[in-house]
Amino acid sequence: MKAFVLMFALAACYCQGLPDADTTITYQAGTGGRLPIVISQTSPLYSEEGYKHKYQTIVKLSMVIGLDGKTEDIKVIEGAGLLGLDERAVEAVSAWRFRPGMMGGRPFRVAAHVEINYRLRRWRIVSTDYRTAPDASEPVATRRWLANAGKSCGPTTLALHIGTDGVPSDVRVVQTTPESINAKLIESMRMWRFKASLQNGLPVDATAAVTLDCEPWPASGN
Repeated sequence: MKAFVLMFALAACYCQGLPDADTTITYQAGTGGRLPIVISQTSPLYSEEGYKHKYQTIVKLSMVIGLDGKTEDIKVIEGAGLLGLDERAVEAVSAWRFRPGMMGGRPFRVAAHVEINYRLRRWRIVSTDYRTAPDASEPVATRRWLANAGKSCGPTTLALHIGTDGVPSDVRVVQTTPESINAKLIESMRMWRFKASLQNGLPVDATAAVTLDCEPWPASGN
């Protein structure tokens, strides 16, 4: 038997505000056959408790891809054992669909192992550049909030207008990778609050460019 490994970097999913996990599939199949082909795959999401405790771990499953391309006989062979992460992994894999493996023109069942890598990433603020009226003070952020960072996060810059009430508006992404994170970041930035820019003691409008990047969350227990 030979093992075939395929790795997938799925786009970040923000369903229920929870980040997703990296997935690796290792097929166990004999020579001469065509391996299954993924046609529908959802990345497992963190459980609410798992994310709340910032728990990071690897869950390993075994499964069989049936003649109809559906997953079956899914078993946890190395699990987290807590916080619902095993259940989330099984739930996601149960919904996967494949074009079945083929041998001699006929579909055949293929065993596979799945490794779910629950690893968190977090946003960090790289820089904040303000543009103000002449001789006006810079705004001061009094409340900051950032969305969950999925595994597909990367360098991102957002532009915004800061009104005299310190509330941001006209928030837009001017640089991002990938585009799938835009809406969540804009929503996050709108929740920021500022002490407004002052000119001659009076609040005035200002603009800002906020550059973000993401980094691995410290290992569980740190």
